[in-house]
Amino acid sequence: MVKNKKPTITNKMQEVAVDILERIIAAEWDGKPVGREFYDSVMSDYELREDPFTHFPCTCKEYAKNREEYDRQLMVERYGYYE
Repeated sequence: MVKNKKPTITNKMQEVAVDILERIIAAEWDGKPVGREFYDSVMSDYELREDPFTHFPCTCKEYAKNREEYDRQLMVERYGYYE
């Protein structure tokens, strides 16, 4: 019995998935609904994250960069400074 190995997710694969999901989101905005299950499965399959600023799908690399900036801005807004 051969088990299927999960493929290594590359940055390029994540970028392609982001493009697909952005197109689906745009279609929904135009009144053409797409099932949430499809959206969630693509997010999971391609190991994508939700951007803290836009709430759009993004790669792990983009998420890490944006999350750091989001946290910094939140600290400045709450406490007036960031350490």
